[in-house]
Amino acid sequence: MELSIVIPVINEGANLKELLPRLHDVASRIAVDYEIILIDGGSTDDTCHVGNECGARVLQQQGRGYGRALRDGFAAAQGEYILTLDGDMSHHPDFIPDMWDKRNVAEIIIASRYTTGGSAEMTKLRILLSRSLNRFFTKGLSLPFHDISSGFRLYNASHIRHLHIESSNFDVLEEILIKSYTKGHKIIEVPFHYAQRKSGNSHVNLFMFGISYFKTFNRMRRLRKLSLSIDSEERIDATCIACGGKCHSLYAVKAGHKVWKCGTCATLFLYPLPKQSETKAVYCKEYFTGAQKGFGYIDYDTDKEAMRSVFERYLKEFERILGKTGRLLDIGAATGYFMKIAEERGWKTRGVEISTYATDIGRSRGLDIEAGTIQSTDFRKESFDVVTMWDVVEHVADPILDIDKAYLLLRPGGLLAINTPDSFSLFAKIMGPRWHLLVPPEHIFYFNRKSLKMMLRKRGFEILQVGCIGKRFTLQYFLSKTPLKFLKLPRAIGRIPIRINVKDNMYLLARKTL
Repeated sequence: MELSIVIPVINEGANLKELLPRLHDVASRIAVDYEIILIDGGSTDDTCHVGNECGARVLQQQGRGYGRALRDGFAAAQGEYILTLDGDMSHHPDFIPDMWDKRNVAEIIIASRYTTGGSAEMTKLRILLSRSLNRFFTKGLSLPFHDISSGFRLYNASHIRHLHIESSNFDVLEEILIKSYTKGHKIIEVPFHYAQRKSGNSHVNLFMFGISYFKTFNRMRRLRKLSLSIDSEERIDATCIACGGKCHSLYAVKAGHKVWKCGTCATLFLYPLPKQSETKAVYCKEYFTGAQKGFGYIDYDTDKEAMRSVFERYLKEFERILGKTGRLLDIGAATGYFMKIAEERGWKTRGVEISTYATDIGRSRGLDIEAGTIQSTDFRKESFDVVTMWDVVEHVADPILDIDKAYLLLRPGGLLAINTPDSFSLFAKIMGPRWHLLVPPEHIFYFNRKSLKMMLRKRGFEILQVGCIGKRFTLQYFLSKTPLKFLKLPRAIGRIPIRINVKDNMYLLARKTL
């Protein structure tokens, strides 16, 4: 048998009269050998009768709670795949073909209300509470998903049968994801529309649901840490790019990527490195306009406007040290916002940007920006007075190559300016794997002051300044990094700049030795 459809139910007779025929119709359309299993939690209406009349296998739940119902359903299922959904028509069967088509892509497929393209028919209060609850748990447990409380899922049965599931309530949904994710199994989300139940009253009180989750949060967090500590026994054959160390431990697993910590200098890095096609795909139009994937910008130029005073301060510092303006190369120039400010102060600028979308915008503004990376350029040696790498070295697959190329392009005494996340900052250490700047595959390397200075000195640079870069963000951008990211503020309010400095972003200014 290919598919088992498991539905936990209590007093859903009226809804099942519509749901079960629709399930039969969908199953015939996708041409699958299937069974429907109802796990009845003690109905007092005609639920069991309707189930039997409509060709479902009805089993009485052995115990109490949603988790117990799922465990009974998993044990009874005979199919190669197991589909779970609610019996109140909120999980519409028409979405099943989309999930079924992806059965070979992942071990778990979540029909998600909150991933891009998903939606929900709920009151504003319930949406706010539901989104906040999901956001809290995904961040708190370092899970790269948007909707961990959706019970509309397709499981690979062989995978689910090898999980030791303990939860009896709704936290079973978290437990399954945590255990599956930390074992390295693929989990994806597909968008769907959550509908209001057709008839009857909901058996879920959102506040009680939340209380149940919070009661088990510490247990889930211990489970997550235990899974990571077990994984940390794994060893890799990799050399730290900063210090050359070879002893590393697993620090976190996020977005399907393993983050390792160097045992010598504490630099964090991804291993294996993401594919070039994967990292390049990050910097599409949506990265600069929308941040829909959890990283990037709501609107790049608007968000960066809050940083104007910071950029001007650093340009003044370059001018003080050099005693003049000169030729400046901006690596990772994006749409050229910083280049424009530098030109207003008399600098002659050139830029390099990997995103063709951002490059085209910068060129349309009359800026000299090349599409590509610093490695793909053929600039003349010793032709620049300053090279800037604002939020760059954490993104590239080999920062040493880029720093070496910057050294070649700088005139003797020229300046290299870098800002990048500081993985050894107090805030980063407090947040651990939940640190907001730990965002693979966008960020690949996570240096600290010691390791970055060490790396630059080895490449022939003299360290002039090291400090915390004070960042300013628009209010809308700030909200995009919180559970309230779905709130769209009026443009005038959203552009209000706010200063946030938790000192987890470092600034380093170095000089090419004469």
